[in-house]
Amino acid sequence: MKAFNKVSIYLRNPHILLLVSLTILSNVLVLSNILQSDYFGDDLYNFQLSGLYPYHYSGPEEYSLVSILGWMQAGRFFPFAAAYLIYIFTWFDTLFSYKLAIVSLILISNFLFSYFIYLFSKKNVHLALLVLLITPALFQYKLYHDPILSFHGYMPFIFSFLIISSIFLLKYLQINKKLYLIISVLSYTVTLGMYEIVYPFLLMYALIIVSQLSIRTNTKYFIRTLLPYFCVLIVAVMGAIYSKWFLCGEICITINNNPYMPNWDLLLILKTYFLQTLSVLPTTYYFNFGRFPHVSDFGGNFLILAILLIYVFFFSFKHKEGSVQGFNYILVLALLLLFLPGILISLSTKFQGLLGEMNKVQFGLPYIPIYLQTFGLSLLISLLISKVSKTMSIIFIMIGLGVVWTIHTVSNNQVISSVNAPYKDTREVLTLFFSSDFKDKLKNGDFIRLDGDNPFTHTDSFVPFVTKKDIKMARSDDDPYIYRISFEVAKDLSFINVYDTNLEKNFFFVYKKISNVWTNDFNEYAAGKENANVIPPFFNNFYPWEGQTGEFRWATKNPSMRWINPSNADKAQKLLFEITSLNARDLIISLNDSKVIELSLEEGKSYEINENISLQPGTNIIKFITKELPVNPPGADSRLLLFSLGKVHPFYSEGL
Repeated sequence: MKAFNKVSIYLRNPHILLLVSLTILSNVLVLSNILQSDYFGDDLYNFQLSGLYPYHYSGPEEYSLVSILGWMQAGRFFPFAAAYLIYIFTWFDTLFSYKLAIVSLILISNFLFSYFIYLFSKKNVHLALLVLLITPALFQYKLYHDPILSFHGYMPFIFSFLIISSIFLLKYLQINKKLYLIISVLSYTVTLGMYEIVYPFLLMYALIIVSQLSIRTNTKYFIRTLLPYFCVLIVAVMGAIYSKWFLCGEICITINNNPYMPNWDLLLILKTYFLQTLSVLPTTYYFNFGRFPHVSDFGGNFLILAILLIYVFFFSFKHKEGSVQGFNYILVLALLLLFLPGILISLSTKFQGLLGEMNKVQFGLPYIPIYLQTFGLSLLISLLISKVSKTMSIIFIMIGLGVVWTIHTVSNNQVISSVNAPYKDTREVLTLFFSSDFKDKLKNGDFIRLDGDNPFTHTDSFVPFVTKKDIKMARSDDDPYIYRISFEVAKDLSFINVYDTNLEKNFFFVYKKISNVWTNDFNEYAAGKENANVIPPFFNNFYPWEGQTGEFRWATKNPSMRWINPSNADKAQKLLFEITSLNARDLIISLNDSKVIELSLEEGKSYEINENISLQPGTNIIKFITKELPVNPPGADSRLLLFSLGKVHPFYSEGL
């Protein structure tokens, strides 16, 4: 408390208080795009875990214990990680609350780190402000194993405890209060029980101790202070050895390229370590995997953030206090944060690429310890900036940081868009279906067959998680399921087909996205109505509508339409639209592999298609078959296009 009271003295300065407040606000705004992201990576499976109890496990405690023992038998010793995983998804069981928790963890870790730098630098406000401001601007989200968008706040949680431990060690060395040492060692113990990569961080504790005393004259005090950290590290290492060589034993040793056993190929180790560490450099992800920016990639708060960052950065120099005290120690700390996290993962066959490209560390695609390394880079940059005093140099540095922040903003928003594309709509539609329309139909103990290949059909936990009922998942046609459920999710329209084995009848549920929210207000089947016209066709391999829905859209390679007839009898329907090709081509339009019409399209000429068709019960496939390849149109449009459809029934007629 005394330390925070001393900090408050500085904050009584109105301008420092303003700068700190604006810096925290900029942190919040920079990280706010996380709230727009869906579950990603491992989180797509882990958020469902609470659906396993009380049906498979009595509660999170039993799941944690089973998970800890399971990982130890697989050769991993990180007991606190398993407990943390289940509890964060139990306590924060909605997407918004979970993402808000992640943002909060990142903010906490950033604030703790800047506070630690403030203490470690003998209360250098300017350096602490720079670290607090620059760090979030250096975060690079990745469509890979990302420590921010995925992995349940794992790395921010670990780093927060690592810094809490460092703060209390520093306070112990300054005040000599045993309670501070105990808290510090316990916090380090938590990190050791979370992830093996923190084993080498014993060096950071040695650095902190050395920075506060002369090791030549206080050798015994140095050893006595470092000893408890060394002891808990030895316990953790023994736990890891016991897990790998005794509990896992022959399995771990004999499995070829086991990801949890070290591979001592020196060249692969050095290559993996080099790529992991080098990937912390700014913009490495964007220039390897990004795309040309769109206006939307800059986000809605770009201008506000730019003004905030410029103001805080420029005016922070008003509180520069000469040279940074303990500069050399802080420099070594920055280098340790940069170079220590990649050591142990570089030994793994998983990240060396021996298990395939998916988990391989590449330039611009590092593994999750990059989160810690980003703080090292931020501290290093802040240290170098703190030595600058000339106004023109400050302006040039500010411009450089602004360019980096702009590129990272574009890149991060592009990654979030890509993260949301595969499963966000599917998750939302299935959640709406099982939590409302179909929830009352299901009873505890019911078996259902959920078709599809995605994270929600792979597990036994998603449906129980949503319905809060003990629903069993059938995995074969031999299982005695009551309902077989299939679904299709398009950009703004989705349907779910439920086959009732008792009634031997199909039921269809339709969902429409209105103002970016899925709704079943569009669903007329809940009232038992059957009308094929209320399910417009779904388009495959077509670009989005241009203008109003139904007005105009382009086709690319292998286009088709899927049209659902929810009744048990054939339904008369009309195939009505205008078609225009960029070049001359022959075209066959078929319905369920039967030819409807054959055309010879001339370049740029529009043709009206007006054919009466009969939709059979269930799914009907309309194909557009042509031998000619798609072409790239003249001008700036880089898409490959076959032909366009315009005034498409029933969309266009609905808009009249």
